Formats: sequence, C-alpha cells, structure tokens
Amino acid sequence: MVYLCASVPVARANVLGKLEGQPFGPEDLDPRTAPVLVTASVPADRYVDVVTGRGCAAVGLPETYPRDRARRRIGWKRCQPIGQAAFQAGAAGIACRSAAPMSPPGGEELAWFQRRRLRRGRTRPFDDWFWPRPA
Repeated sequence: MVYLCASVPVARANVLGKLEGQPFGPEDLDPRTAPVLVTASVPADRYVDVVTGRGCAAVGLPETYPRDRARRRIGWKRCQPIGQAAFQAGAAGIACRSAAPMSPPGGEELAWFQRRRLRRGRTRPFDDWFWPRPA
C-alpha cells in the first residue's frame, strides 16, 4: 500500500500529523533525512469512493468521515477492514477525504494498492516543498 496526497497542503498536514505530540517540530528535522515529496502519475482505475457522502455510507462510514457524528476522529481500527475488503474485491485503491488533523477542507488522499506500477515524477527535498513560499 502506498499512501498518496492529492496536494502539497495535504502532504504538509500529514507531516504535521506525524509530528503531533513529539518534542520537536518540522523546523527541527534534518533536511537530509526529512520527508521528500515525490510526484506520481496515478492511472485511471476503479477506486473505492470515500470522498462523497454516498461513498462513505456505501462502505459503512458516516457521511461525516473522517470524524464520527460526535466529532471524534475515526481511526485505523475501523478503516482497516474496509481497506482489506476493497483489496480482496480487486479495487485499485481507496480515494478518501484526508484524515490528517490539519488537512485543508476538501483535502484528499489515495490509498493505492500497488497492483500496477506508478510512474514517478520529480522528487523535491523537504525544504523545497514543505515551507510555504511568500507570495
């Protein structure tokens, strides 16, 4: 499984989510070992829809995903069986709303099942993609 972010702001939110609760922040990461951003061309295929309200309901998630109706974050324990069922059914992956804590509204990710090869594009070092550039 490869987790792909649909945009740089979603990738940034994922890094910040991984660092949540740590005694250091992104400014403390060594640029030589910090996350890089790799562009990829994703093939058109059959992806499970966890982006629309209808798609969420179809897989047994509330239309409020990535949060439940009480506004609590829905975790991997609830989502993993959905992913396993999608994989076993032959889906190419799951297109979903980003669950990263600071993801922008409408942010999306793709859990891609590696049934085919991705075409990799440019690789950008952390300091080049993570920090927003002044306008």
